[in-house]
Amino acid sequence: MSDRSVVPTQTWALAGAITLVGLFHIYLFYPGTMDWDSAGIAKMAANGEYTDWFLPTYIFLWSVTDRIAPNPGVIWLLQEPLLLGGAFMLGLSLLRLGRSTLSVALVAGLILLPIGHLELPGFWRDGWSGWPRAA
Repeated sequence: MSDRSVVPTQTWALAGAITLVGLFHIYLFYPGTMDWDSAGIAKMAANGEYTDWFLPTYIFLWSVTDRIAPNPGVIWLLQEPLLLGGAFMLGLSLLRLGRSTLSVALVAGLILLPIGHLELPGFWRDGWSGWPRAA
């Protein structure tokens, strides 16, 4: 276990930077996009149809959030804090391990760049939620 402590200003700087990136993401990406799989989920959620093509919990979540406001905007607003929170925790962990601020900025930057923002959620969704079905 490391005895290195993170300076509070580093924590606040990281949180501030990730918050600014989150606001920039809202400006760039809200309300999200409706590609073929999103359209399929929206149709299933509207009809109450559950299949094994998409996770039933995800279809249910779409049906609930679609009552609040039209999707994909609400789903996007639920996913964005997860991405930003994960980047914050990873950055904080790197700082606690004694990594340089530059390395933290590079790793967080790779995660939070627009291309990472567009591609990583699909990877996490398809890669991590799909492995139990493959087993």
